[in-house]
Amino acid sequence: MELATQTTVSSAGLGRAVPPTRLLSSGPLSAAVTAGGTGVVWHRDAEGAVDLTRWRADRVEDADGLFVFFRDLDSGRVWSAGWQPLGAEADSYEVRFGPGTVEFVREDGGVETRLCLAAAEGALVGRVTLRALDGAARRVEMTTFAEAVLHDRAADAAHPAFSKLFVQTEAVEGSPALVAKRRQRSPEDPHVWLSHWLDDAAADVSWETDRFAFVGRGRSRRAPAALDAPGRLGGTTGAVLDPVVALRTVVDVPAEEAATRAFGLAGGRSRDAVLDAAAAL
Repeated sequence: MELATQTTVSSAGLGRAVPPTRLLSSGPLSAAVTAGGTGVVWHRDAEGAVDLTRWRADRVEDADGLFVFFRDLDSGRVWSAGWQPLGAEADSYEVRFGPGTVEFVREDGGVETRLCLAAAEGALVGRVTLRALDGAARRVEMTTFAEAVLHDRAADAAHPAFSKLFVQTEAVEGSPALVAKRRQRSPEDPHVWLSHWLDDAAADVSWETDRFAFVGRGRSRRAPAALDAPGRLGGTTGAVLDPVVALRTVVDVPAEEAATRAFGLAGGRSRDAVLDAAAAL
């Protein structure tokens, strides 16, 4: 892993066998984030370590992580905050590794996107800044997405389909947030929870927690069905067969000013603990 104090990587530097990576950590939460926008988030405490998001460590595919997608509702152009998973050519692309931060900066069709990731108060926090470079106001649809694991990495890798059966999701009433928990197979199993949320400025939020509904049959995260057209996500929650956490909102970008949104992801041993992490930011 490269842990330089300050490093800048352009799109030309993404072809390395091992992409530059930053480790972010706060309390029990840690995350590894690559220059391509992929990575993994995990929770470690006295009861052990569990992955919150899925990670296969595949150097060829390199398609796991917490992703943010954008759609310019005027032009229809779609892109992701990082190079992955869409892999679409950007007008410009840079990744800046700072002290405790990773910032993705790119331009697509006259819109500058900045995503700054950091760990704070036991959560992974993302701050999105959108700016119109051509002086025209924009409406940009923003969608977050991650596969929810809540399990030991080795156990999940050994039996992923079985592991997915024990995750249950819920939309938090009156809040732009989702929670997920791993149902216990026995009283001895540890409690594991996850929360994923948008800031309160995102007034109109839709969600999806079923990977099949989001990605689609025979599709992948490189071309998910949820990006085929704009509009609200399906709203599936509960004991889904293949759990994800995805939130969507529309950001109004003024002609002469930047617009910002924030999101977070945290893990813990109770529903209250993961919701308290959301409330603290």
